[in-house]
Amino acid sequence: MPAAASPLSAGVPEWFNSRLVIGVGVALSVGILALGIGFLEFERTKLEDAQSAQIEQYARLLEYQTSSQIASGESVVRAVSGSIEGATGAGDSAQLGRLLEDSVRGRAQLRSLSLLDTSGQVLESSTPGDVGKRVDLPVLGRLSDIGPRATLGKVLAGRDLPDLTARGPAASKLNALPLLWRLKTATGKPMVLVALFNADHFASQYELTLNDPSLRVALADYSGELLVASSNVALELGSVLRKLPAFSAFLPGREKGRYIGTGMDDPHVITAFRTSRQWPLVLVVERSYSEVWRELGGLATWTAGALALAWLVIGSLCFAALRSLRRHNAVSARLQMADQAVFASEARNMAVLESSLDGVLTIDAAGRVVAFNPAAERMFGRDSTAVIGQPMHVLLMPPHLRQAHQDGMARYLQTGHGPVLNRRIEIVAMHSDESVFPIELTIVPIHVGLDLFFTATVRDISERKKIEAEKATLLSQYRVVATDLERQKLALDEHAIVSIADADERIVYANDKLVGISGYAREELIGKAHYLFRRDVPDPVYGELRASLAAGKVWHGELVKRRRDGGTYWVSNTTVPVPGEDGRIRHYITIETDVSELRRTEFALKEARRRELDIGSRIQQTLLAATPAQLKARLWLSSYSEASRGVDGDFVDVIPLGPHIVDVIAGDVMGKGVPAALMGAATKLQFSRSIAELLAAADSAGEPPQPAAIVASVHRAMTGHLQALEAFVTLTYLRIECARNTITWVGCGHEEPLVIRGDGATISLPNQHPPMGVVDGDVIVQAALPLAPGDAVFLCSDGLTDAVRPDGERIGRERLNAVVRRVLRAHPSPAAALHTVRRKLLHPGVQLNDDVTMVLVMRPEAGNTTSRRELPISLGSLRAVRDFVRTQALDAGLPEEVAGLFEVAGVEVFTNIVRHAKGLLPGAPVELMAHCGPQELVLEFFYLGEAFIPPAEVVEADFAAFPEGGFGLTIIRSASDALVYDHHDGVNSVRMTRRLLG
Repeated sequence: MPAAASPLSAGVPEWFNSRLVIGVGVALSVGILALGIGFLEFERTKLEDAQSAQIEQYARLLEYQTSSQIASGESVVRAVSGSIEGATGAGDSAQLGRLLEDSVRGRAQLRSLSLLDTSGQVLESSTPGDVGKRVDLPVLGRLSDIGPRATLGKVLAGRDLPDLTARGPAASKLNALPLLWRLKTATGKPMVLVALFNADHFASQYELTLNDPSLRVALADYSGELLVASSNVALELGSVLRKLPAFSAFLPGREKGRYIGTGMDDPHVITAFRTSRQWPLVLVVERSYSEVWRELGGLATWTAGALALAWLVIGSLCFAALRSLRRHNAVSARLQMADQAVFASEARNMAVLESSLDGVLTIDAAGRVVAFNPAAERMFGRDSTAVIGQPMHVLLMPPHLRQAHQDGMARYLQTGHGPVLNRRIEIVAMHSDESVFPIELTIVPIHVGLDLFFTATVRDISERKKIEAEKATLLSQYRVVATDLERQKLALDEHAIVSIADADERIVYANDKLVGISGYAREELIGKAHYLFRRDVPDPVYGELRASLAAGKVWHGELVKRRRDGGTYWVSNTTVPVPGEDGRIRHYITIETDVSELRRTEFALKEARRRELDIGSRIQQTLLAATPAQLKARLWLSSYSEASRGVDGDFVDVIPLGPHIVDVIAGDVMGKGVPAALMGAATKLQFSRSIAELLAAADSAGEPPQPAAIVASVHRAMTGHLQALEAFVTLTYLRIECARNTITWVGCGHEEPLVIRGDGATISLPNQHPPMGVVDGDVIVQAALPLAPGDAVFLCSDGLTDAVRPDGERIGRERLNAVVRRVLRAHPSPAAALHTVRRKLLHPGVQLNDDVTMVLVMRPEAGNTTSRRELPISLGSLRAVRDFVRTQALDAGLPEEVAGLFEVAGVEVFTNIVRHAKGLLPGAPVELMAHCGPQELVLEFFYLGEAFIPPAEVVEADFAAFPEGGFGLTIIRSASDALVYDHHDGVNSVRMTRRLLG
């Protein structure tokens, strides 16, 4: 069959002219340009999507990291609040301070943890220097906004809690984010627990996590206020981000999203945002859109080069076509012959090249490419026109295989034997960009006449190799992960109590630790609910656990569990609900740590502390602060002592040395607790011993030793012991001599006593010596002043003047003296006056930093024969009240039956105070005063409390309802010829008057 005529041999048609060539060239150029632009636009879209997805992943990671760190702080606050709300003992303060310090230790995100009262005063803190300072609560947030769970405040400037201020242009570079928790103590007193997050820590964590300076991160609240930002954000903290689309277009409708739009300080950015499910926070991550253009720039350069090259090729082809048209007539004969040869060659190769889906190429015996099908073009990235006629080993084979290929060709041509021919082999080939990729190659020799050709079938196995490598990598990783998980499980089982329960909370796995500590066999545990370990007592913690797990949240807390034998053990519990693909809980993993020994140790320490306080309190009551109610020298004395830590080293002693001489000693031992109380008792005892020794050695009978001699004797006896113990004692020694109308004193570093004259003038009694135990030597001097009837002496320790008011100021001596003067003008009895001073100065909110002792000595006016008794407000004082009233009634000459009725009436007055008085000042006594005149006996009861208004008419006593039928008021009124109820300056008085029979 004759070969078909080639188009070239038929001549050029008329329509194929220069205009057509130029038009086709221009059209191809425009098409290639459009293709390049479309390619760049496609790549730009891909870059946008890739970077948006990456930024969205970063936003998710950082939001989880932020929420986890704040949730960790909330867990600390929740745990500490539980300890505070359960605290009842006076010793819990020091333990609370240690608990706060331990709670923030190891948590870099927490700067401090502090307990505040509602006035803003720091009661306890993990930063000891903050205790006692005052915080501006409105800066942290309004108390009314703090709910039953933790509440985040605004970002503030400053480091420590008392220094925090709102953000401003000149604010500190240190930033803090408060977490507030409102709680009530066991006494019902509201408190605020403040966890101070280090806002800069969050920013540092963002930068460490991302490690990409092109990413900008911001943390804001729902209102758009900037709370935390990475260092590459130019905005100041506290700026409002409401202009961002995340706030203006998405929130609150969507909790997360990504977009391209306006940024914080860049008009065109790629942004992703996420809101926290637990906190009113929005995390924003953005990257400038210029990063997309930068990455696209390199690709645009290559595309431009390719376009230029394509245009050059098109131009060259058009130029060649135009030249061919011009020279067509001259070379038509040669073209006809060439056309015949080309047609014959294409006929030979067409079947091989076009029938295969794999790359097919043919080389001649010299190794030159003579055929290169389209699949090979795509595979090698080369155009057939550039490959045909070129040595195959130079264009398609990596350099390290070229010599072997040439040697194999030469060997085949010489011997006719080729080890790689007629079989599939795996080898590598070279792409046009000189990258190497794996191929499967089959080479078959073909003889066409006398010519030898080699047909190579090439299959790209890159994807297959990639899949195989990925499978091998995944298998290796699986083996490593399986080994790690097995070892982690082994380590966890060795350390912790582990169990797994199904969706119905029935145990499906229990490790050896659980079996050992619970006492149950593993077979007894499998299939049983966790309620098997619950004690048969109500426990609100289990309610919290159930609510948390029902919400799908991880629960942390401490539980008390029951053993098989009925015993109990304490565990620190973490229970994690694990959801399935449908979102429903599939099983629960519980990991627990046995903390039984720790809890037993804590209980033992609390009990030891309680016993220590009990012993110290008995020492305090029996050895340090006991004073007589009435002195033969006609002096009225009242005292009050309050320890800052349950037991103190303050002591008071009253020593009558004769019918008209009384010595009063007030001292303060350095230190707190039982040691200080014992040292105070020893000092008190030494005074008694020294007085006894001096009295025994005195030459003149009847004259007691002088205060200076007594203090010098005690100084000699105690100084060595005090210096060995590195302690000292401040004290004031007073001697009041009523016959001589004088007061003599020795002061050793104690708070100066105050003498209040009958006309209101005051005189301070200065110290002559440093505290006892500071220096050696026994040269002690004394001083004296007149003390007339109607004068009074007030003594106190420095714990009173150093107490801190709610406004942060000390009470101070000047304020104390002014209050004492005003109170003594209003109240004629020592107990009423002393405790009124206490009520006015030590009201709620005043912080005691040291022990407080107060003593008030009054010298009645001349001729005053009033008897006085001071008793605690409790039913245990009824016998003393009865004895006092009966003695006064009989001494006044009342008949036995009248005295008995008056006694019952007095007991009724006291009983009504104990049972029904409101607003009593804790620790304040009832003061009984009796005055017998020539015609009447007056009995008065004084106590601090709310005003009592008796009924105007007393109903007739209902003896069937005795004693609640008005019988008590009837007795009081019937026993008195005159009855007056009064209230003045917080002090109630009940005055009963009984006329004496003439």
